[in-house]
Amino acid sequence: MSGTEHDRLPAGARRLLDTSVAGLDAATRSRLNQARQRALAARGRRAPVWTPGWALGGVAASVCVVVLAFVLWQGQPAGQPYDALADLEVLTASDQIDLYEDLDFYEWLDSDAQTG
Repeated sequence: MSGTEHDRLPAGARRLLDTSVAGLDAATRSRLNQARQRALAARGRRAPVWTPGWALGGVAASVCVVVLAFVLWQGQPAGQPYDALADLEVLTASDQIDLYEDLDFYEWLDSDAQTG
């Protein structure tokens, strides 16, 4: 162990590790040292972020979002279509604008005449 690693261990744990290593044979110590060296070497390497698993997961998530958006969009009730021709007739009519100011009154009068 290096000095800094050795200083971080509590005294009891350090004594326990030292006594357990002292009882091992040379072949086991060698294998443990090789495994430690491999672990330290692998610690510096980073796994690639873009792996086929991530790509497949991203595609699957994108497809789910598109399908959900389509289902929600199709599930909306259709409102009344906008009648642009009616607005165009009002704008191009040569009638007086005063007639359209009391349009609610004339609609009420028409509906009252149809019911009565």
